[in-house]
Amino acid sequence: MASSLFLWYDYLIFFATLIGALGIGIYQSCKARNKKTTNEYLMGGRQLSPFSVATSIVMSTISAIMLLGQTAEVYQYGSSFVIVIVAIIIGKIVANIIFVPLFYNLGITSVFEVNAEHRH
Repeated sequence: MASSLFLWYDYLIFFATLIGALGIGIYQSCKARNKKTTNEYLMGGRQLSPFSVATSIVMSTISAIMLLGQTAEVYQYGSSFVIVIVAIIIGKIVANIIFVPLFYNLGITSVFEVNAEHRH
């Protein structure tokens, strides 16, 4: 019977991931100290490449809950759920190809800004 406890290598991977994320955060925080405005800080001074922005969007939607939930869904109901995963991937790629450049060129950060501009 499998144990539900972490073994030493599980702890190693877990803490290495936490320390890596913390290190990236501290490095970026120190690097961004010269940013003057909130927009400059949050948007990277609009100096990020479209690939970096698209990667950030995709990775921010992939969380532990999503990964665990999808794994449990496939285990519970079978591999037909893979169709949903493929549709999500295609949808993300298409949205990133269409909306990231469009939003960047318009100088907006969310769809709510588009809606606000149409009301005025």
